[in-house]
This record gives sequence, structure tokens and C-alpha cells, in this order.
Amino acid sequence: MSFLLGVRTVIALPIVLLASLVKMVSLISLLRRWNSPLSEIPGPRLASWTRLWWIKVLYSGQADAELVKLHKKYGSIVRIGPKTVVVSDPETTRRILAVGSRFTRGPWFDSLRLDPDQTTVVSERDPKKHQELRYVLSAGLSGKDICSVETIVDDHIQGWMRILNTKQSTFDEKVVKVDLSQAIPFLTLDIIAHLCLGASFRCLETDTDQYGFLDALQTGMIAQPYLGSLLELKKLLFTVGRPAFIRSRLFPNANNPKGLGRVMQFIREIVERRMAQGPRNEAKVDMLDSFFARGLSPDQATSELLVVLSSGVGATAYAIQGIIRCVIENPNAQRKLQQDIDHVVSSENCGPRDVVNESVIKRMSYLQACITEGLRLYPPVSLLRERVVPPEGDYMHGYRIPGGTFIGLNGPASKLHPVYGSDVEDFRPERWLINDETQLKQMARNMELVFGYGASKCLGVNLAYTELNKIIFELFRNHDLRLADPEHPWKARGDFILSDFHVVASRRN
Repeated sequence: MSFLLGVRTVIALPIVLLASLVKMVSLISLLRRWNSPLSEIPGPRLASWTRLWWIKVLYSGQADAELVKLHKKYGSIVRIGPKTVVVSDPETTRRILAVGSRFTRGPWFDSLRLDPDQTTVVSERDPKKHQELRYVLSAGLSGKDICSVETIVDDHIQGWMRILNTKQSTFDEKVVKVDLSQAIPFLTLDIIAHLCLGASFRCLETDTDQYGFLDALQTGMIAQPYLGSLLELKKLLFTVGRPAFIRSRLFPNANNPKGLGRVMQFIREIVERRMAQGPRNEAKVDMLDSFFARGLSPDQATSELLVVLSSGVGATAYAIQGIIRCVIENPNAQRKLQQDIDHVVSSENCGPRDVVNESVIKRMSYLQACITEGLRLYPPVSLLRERVVPPEGDYMHGYRIPGGTFIGLNGPASKLHPVYGSDVEDFRPERWLINDETQLKQMARNMELVFGYGASKCLGVNLAYTELNKIIFELFRNHDLRLADPEHPWKARGDFILSDFHVVASRRN
């Protein structure tokens, strides 16, 4: 009997100790939560305990809309994780992103790596290295180093107009149904590939995603937020993926038959040919020339160009589609926009095939108001982009934020700022045409954040605006557009991922 009692004691003791340990850990966790300065910050109750709440939001595919709802409910600062808060007001965002800010890029940016051992301008977290990379890439990405940027953009847009006209010519009504969620990414990919490499992917011409690049890009954009939030999973992938035979299966590589790896091979082939040719005597004609001239190695140039292609397609295509949707959902706005365009075409004595210089388009008040208002409602900026609070901590909106806290930036919610008026969720280009200079300056100051700010400002913003100006002008110059299904204009999931954006385009006389 005593023997059995001893056995039971030996068996029960570890169980009792384990149960006590679990209770103690739970108690410590509870006390830490109660005593944490973040406990005072409002937000969903479950979010203060676990990141699984945020994972559930990501899985819904409506994270941007959910964050906007949270800021409506809780205010400008919301707790969305045990160690994470998100802010929406422009001034706090500006302070965090300012040049020289002590807020540094957090582990979220590691999820943008295409290789566990190599960083690029979008994933580099060291402030000094990041600024050095930006300096090397800036002349190419801004278009300053590239000859004939506007001509290249014009050629591709005119090619698309010819394709639409050809399709319309097969119908007596001169009408054609177009999926802009396919056509616009094809167009922007052809343009950015030409600017990067001197050769396009011919997606519009062939009406196909030539290398499966866009499909792979969408898959990556869906996966990236999960990796940015589940840091343990990201660390596991990077650790497991270091051996070459595993890396080739987990990360893009030039041996892949499709997707990012196939595009990497395409880029590498051009890089190797350009290296064999030696420096060009004539002016630089694409970004690759610029990168080589400023000292990037072939491997670095390949990685950076793959990043430029990815970011240049996703964000720009999303912005263009957002603006188009806003205009065609508002017939009065489409009518005014086309009147603005027709006036310029007439005053510039343009023939049917003549292109209008961007400098002229920039002076078109209503067209520019449509673009700005569309960008306000559909900003091409990724969610969160988490920064780390410096060791000394910080104060935001009356709350003390301890050092090491992750601060997410919610660009889409900034459209709710009261400076835009009481109808902040409506598309109203006229808000940018008022005579109140003070309000216009404040609204414009907020809109500066649409393409990033400070040390994180998009280097390709000039090229993006060239595409926005030219595409919006030519599309509405040549076509009347309406939604094919007004009840379901498009399907949206995650950052920049749109599908089934079907419109009916009829040729204008």
C-alpha cells in the first residue's frame, strides 16, 4: 500500500508542479497585462492578449476596412496586439517617419525579403544602410537618369488604346467589356519593365501574364502580412531556408519555371548581357544603366530591379483602378472630367492620335482634383509598416508608449481626418477646388503621406504620377466607361489585390 502511495506521489508531483507553473505564468502574464502602459490604450479586448485576433482579421481579407472601423470606434490610436498599436493621424505618422527619427523599422520589414541573407531597399532595417541604398537608387527610380520616360509611357498607353479600339471595332455599338483588374496591371507591368530593363513583358500585346509574375505577386502580397505578424514563423522560415537545397524551394530563384523566380532569370539574362557589353557611351536609357553607373553589383541590381517591378506594379495599378472606380461611379464627375479633357485637346490643337504633354495635364484643375481625391480614398500604401519605439519610450495622444513597442501606420484611415470635411467617405473632387488656401495647404500636407514620407518616401513617386496622369487622361479622352455590375464593382482582398473589375467601355466620338 505504501509502495502504491509512493508511486502515486511520484507521478502526481510533476503534474502538480506543472499545473502550478502554468498558473504562475498565467498570473504573471495577467499582472503584466494589467500593469502595462499599453493596457490603457483602447482596442479589441482579445487583441491585448494574442496576435491571433489580427491573424483572424487578415484571414478575412478586409484588414484595411476593419482598421478604418477600429479608428472610427476607438480614435486615432488603437491597440491591435499584445505589443502593437496602430495610429492613423497624419501628424503622428509624419513624426515617426521623419528623417532622423529614432523610430526604426521593425521586424515587419523582414517579411519583405526575397532571400533570408539579403536585404533590399524595401526590407533594409539599418537606417544608415537604408539611406545609402536610397541614394544609389534615387536617380533611376525618380526617372532623372532615364531618357524619354514620358515617351515610353505614352507608347504603351497608346498601344493599349489601339487594342481597345480594335476590340470595339468588332461590335456595331463600338462597345467592349474590359476587366481592368487585369488590363491595368498588364499595362503598368509593361511600362515599369521597359523603364527598368529597356524591354517590356508584352503582357498587353499577348493578353497574358507572360511569366506568371502577377499571380506570384498576389500570392506574396497575401502571405506577407502573416509573416510580418507571426515573427516566429518568419524566423523559422529564414532559419530552415538557409541551406541551398531548401532555399531553392522556399524562396524565388532563377531556376523556377514561373513566377518571381522566372522574372529573376529574365532580369539576370539582361544584366549579364549588359555587363558583357560594357558601359554605354550614350545617355542612360533605363534603371539598370543608372544602377550600374552608381556602383551596384549585378546581384544587387537583379534583386533591386525585382523589387522595383513588384512595387511598381501593385501599388500603382491599385491607385489607378481606385481613381477610375471613383470617377465612373459618379456620372457627374466623369462628365466634368471629360469636359476638362476635351477643352485641353481643343486648345492644344491635338489630332486624334496626338499625345498631350504631362506638363499640360498637370495644369488641368479638375483632372488633378479627381486624381488627388481618388488617392485619398484608395491610398497605395501598405498597412502597418511597423516601426519600433526607441528605448526611452514616447507619448502619443496622451498615452505613454514603452520602448520596444511596435507602432503600425494606418494610411487608409487618414482619409477620415476632419480637415476634409463632413463627407470624408464621399468622392468629391470639388473639395480640392475651394478658395480657402489654409485648408488646401492642410489637406495637401496630409496627402503627402500617400506615397510615404521622410526616409521612407517612395522613390518612384514621379514615375507613378506620370502613369496616373497619362492613363487617366487618355482613357477618359477616348472612352465612356460604366460599371458592368454596379452592385459588385470589384472583389478586393488584402493590400492592393483586386479582381473582377469589369467595366463597359464605349468609344467616344
